[in-house]
Amino acid sequence: MTAKLQKQIQALDKELEDQDLYDKFPEKAAAKVKERAEVVAKLTKAEEHWMTLSDEYEQAMAS
Repeated sequence: MTAKLQKQIQALDKELEDQDLYDKFPEKAAAKVKERAEVVAKLTKAEEHWMTLSDEYEQAMAS
């Protein structure tokens, strides 16, 4: 899941590098910036969840 989200962020970053997007389509640019922020938030949540599960696993294995 995290790999998919990272690829999504990379694709959005590539789109957002295009200055014409901001100049010619400011609404689309704003939507892409918002979409990127949402994907970053999902990635952060997934990574935090993974860390929690990893910690729980390590604790269970140590018992």
